Amino acid sequence: MSVKTLLCRDGRDTGLRLMGVMFAAFLLLTVAAIVFPASVINWIVTLALLPMVGLSAVRRLNDANKSIKLAMICVVPVLAFGILTYFVAPLGALAGVFLFGLACGGYLAFLPAKNTINYVQGYYGPSMVPVSISGSVYHRQEPVMKGQVMPVHEKTENTFSSIELADEVVL
Repeated sequence: MSVKTLLCRDGRDTGLRLMGVMFAAFLLLTVAAIVFPASVINWIVTLALLPMVGLSAVRRLNDANKSIKLAMICVVPVLAFGILTYFVAPLGALAGVFLFGLACGGYLAFLPAKNTINYVQGYYGPSMVPVSISGSVYHRQEPVMKGQVMPVHEKTENTFSSIELADEVVL
């Protein structure tokens, strides 16, 4: 998953990708809260994650052909979790917001898509990474010493149409 596709407004996401982004956001906020308790870094991490979660929810709602206003269902729990980690809320409150946020993401994840398309890593849109075809890779041709004959079972794949130069130039 590339960062370019995380920050794209156009396109579509699968439900599984939305859940992955939501879970990663909550996990990163949890790690930031454990390492830096009651720190400004929690605010910075929260503000950095909000656009990624919001845009992923918007892409998922585009895929499900629903109103974009429903993206707040995913953004508000992440914001609440970030605020609670800054104020060092009790573990029960954090766990409740964490599970509520995952449930909200799950609601959007299970919305049916308007039509079937081929996703690449759960994303379809203008920032897609092209899929490589396994047959399009050229194999390296091993060098041979002068006078050696290539074994019969190996086929050379020379795509160049140049004349081989001899070692000695005859005038």
